[in-house]
Amino acid sequence: MKKLFKILIIVVLFNLILSFGLAFAQDSTLEGGDYPDFGDEAPNPPSSVNTYLPRYIRYIYYTAIICGGLITLITIIYGGFRFLTSAGNPAATTDARNQIASGFLGLILILGSYILLNEINPDLITLQLPDINVAREGIILYNKQCGELGNIADLDIPELAELDEDIRWKAMNSSGSTDLDEDSSNQVGIYPKSFYSFSDANNLKLELFNNEDCTGDSTSLTDLTKDVCIDFPVETKCIKFVWTIPGVWIFNQLNNGNAPDPLNLPLGWVEGRQYKIIQQNYDSLPGNFHDDVEALALVPKKPDGASEGLVINYGAILHNIPGGLNKEKGWANLYFNGMEECNPGQEGMTLCKIGSSGKAKDASSITVFALPEVNDVSFGSVEICRNDRCEFHRVGDKYYDATLSFTPTSSGYDATTAFYIKDLSNETWGDYNKSIIMQKNHPDGVSSIELHGTSPYLVLLYEKHYTGSISQINDNSTDVAIINQTIPSLKTIRMNGRVGTIVVISTVPEY
Repeated sequence: MKKLFKILIIVVLFNLILSFGLAFAQDSTLEGGDYPDFGDEAPNPPSSVNTYLPRYIRYIYYTAIICGGLITLITIIYGGFRFLTSAGNPAATTDARNQIASGFLGLILILGSYILLNEINPDLITLQLPDINVAREGIILYNKQCGELGNIADLDIPELAELDEDIRWKAMNSSGSTDLDEDSSNQVGIYPKSFYSFSDANNLKLELFNNEDCTGDSTSLTDLTKDVCIDFPVETKCIKFVWTIPGVWIFNQLNNGNAPDPLNLPLGWVEGRQYKIIQQNYDSLPGNFHDDVEALALVPKKPDGASEGLVINYGAILHNIPGGLNKEKGWANLYFNGMEECNPGQEGMTLCKIGSSGKAKDASSITVFALPEVNDVSFGSVEICRNDRCEFHRVGDKYYDATLSFTPTSSGYDATTAFYIKDLSNETWGDYNKSIIMQKNHPDGVSSIELHGTSPYLVLLYEKHYTGSISQINDNSTDVAIINQTIPSLKTIRMNGRVGTIVVISTVPEY
């Protein structure tokens, strides 16, 4: 009987392993009957070779639990049978009792572990796959209409669905052909009938073409809804993506020698390769843009619920030294709407070709800011001091006020861009013998700076004197520091006694 029981166990395990092995080896869609179905409470059996590994693990886990319970039950029944047939044989009776006890012990372990794990964390028992919150852009094409795709349109990551064998799909995040035919020898193209969108009409428009070159007349599709399947209204062989994502777009190559237009990018250009959309400061630009910035585009943003015509314009500062704010950044080139070396684009965009100067191309970090509306510009005062922590200057037994305080006003202030330029040439240190503020590591240079007021702003501290425009500053290589807070000692940012020009930028608190 022992041998018979061992043989039974071996046969059961062999059949389970064989069934799983044959299932994994199949090349076509699996039917639900290929795996045991344990009811509604258990995971659905895999139905396709497209099923991903976590789903297999979950199914195998439940299968092992159920098989373990069945084997334990068989052990108890077999032990009971041996107990009933062992009359007159004390050794066989004892062995049968031990087998029954072992069976109950195994059952207690299985049930006990299940209950214990459920008490610790029910997710340990259900093995629910975690939500995959992936920042996705673009669309997924299907060769069937939405109504024929089942529940695919309801999934967060539809390419992870268990697709039927006759469903072809293709993910796209850049302009190009929509041919779904994976067999290059097939001369008949298979084109999509529907798509699943990861974006909505707020930042993406699709131009649909009836040829594979995206040329000629097109049909615009602007009623996109995020995470929803949409049928194509016309036969579509090529799609051009028209993104309007607000922020600063940087490019590592030009388009026919010109600054690329986000509304008309070349086919195949992908975000992260040829361009990068930036909405925050980067202490170090990504590898394929580091020291390789050819152009940028400033795409404005309309705040939610804002009145008609109100937009937020972005600006950018490129630096050749990595790192964040409140430090020396090498040189700094500024780009913003209305700048001389930038051209206006469609829908309020600004396109700047910067690689021609040879200097800005070597940018390694970027500061991004948003300019307020002209009527919302508000500066606090800026106080610069000869001594650290803005202390009075002592000469013998006398103390002198060695400070200069100013508030950006219409004088020296560009109201269209919210920039204020303060040249320190011929400026003096308060009542300190009318001493001229010097620079280039001079003892009478700026040693401390205090920013006052509640409105946020950036301050650029340039080493040289500039009496002209921002474009003049961009045409020169000079050391500069960028700060957004009081700096008690400019020694900490290596700008002590080196400040010749101050540029103050009013910014939007949140954008």
